[in-house]
Amino acid sequence: MDNWLRARLSCPPIVQYITDLQSYNEQPAPGIERQEYIPPQAPDEVICNRVDSILKNVSKTNVEEKCEELCGLLKQQQQQPSLLPWFAYYLVCKRIILEPSSHHIVASVIDEVQVNLPDVRSRIIFELIRSIKAILRSIRTDIDDTESRSALNNLGRFLGIFTLARNKPILFDDLNIKGLIYEAYYKGSLALLYVVPFVAHVLRGAVDSTVFRPRSPWTMAILKVLRELYDTRDVNVKLQFEIEMLFRAFDFTVDNVPAADYLRDPSHLANLETQLIFCVTSSAGGGGGDANLSLPAAVNQAVREEQQRVSFRFHLTHLRLVVLPALTHYPV
Repeated sequence: MDNWLRARLSCPPIVQYITDLQSYNEQPAPGIERQEYIPPQAPDEVICNRVDSILKNVSKTNVEEKCEELCGLLKQQQQQPSLLPWFAYYLVCKRIILEPSSHHIVASVIDEVQVNLPDVRSRIIFELIRSIKAILRSIRTDIDDTESRSALNNLGRFLGIFTLARNKPILFDDLNIKGLIYEAYYKGSLALLYVVPFVAHVLRGAVDSTVFRPRSPWTMAILKVLRELYDTRDVNVKLQFEIEMLFRAFDFTVDNVPAADYLRDPSHLANLETQLIFCVTSSAGGGGGDANLSLPAAVNQAVREEQQRVSFRFHLTHLRLVVLPALTHYPV
């Protein structure tokens, strides 16, 4: 008993690990070097201008014509290995983030280009996920960064249009949406202010889907977690309204969806080994960031300062192997 008590008293309380999840993002990534992201090399200025001109003038009535011209141009430059990465980078940073009204047109363009250039879809998905994670890893605590929230919502909206609305899944390895809500829940109101509207914009892509429209198990699982969050005592009224609007898009009311028992279950910490949300100040990481950076410059700076791919497996291993067993065997 003395040994058990000594071991029990030496274990940090389980609450401390939840606190770690809330505050760990304020610390630099231990032992992890900053990975600088270098944007893909652009082709000749003439090619860039032609691509820009085509996409500025595309509309519902001339999609096929403009896509034929675009495909011909891209095929001529196929010998450049950086062409498709640059094209994806251009679409995401110059069109998708900044021009939400053109999302459906851009998605149609990609569908047409995909017929002739099969790798373009995977490159777009890669660039979308990269940009989403870059913003989540650079949530500003020193300013009300409405530009970044708007950019994140635009990326989420297009991701839903480009995947769910086309009956394509969002892969767990690319983006764990339930895990993202869970992490935001424990990291506090600022993280939720970014994540909940983003998730709502993504899920709206399922409204017209034959595969992911409720009662799709994947979609319903996320809606139940949002209902659980909605019922949380201290949740922001704006977030409750965002959740209500999402449910209405599916012809639901909040009362139609049972709440999950997911957010309040600390055992899910064991499956959340990589953090996606990281709050920073303008000087985080010694970078001396500029609060007035415009998008997509802000997105690209966030990626260049991407030291936030933090693993906290040690904390979780200690939690699973030491703290939880000690709590389980607490003598009655």
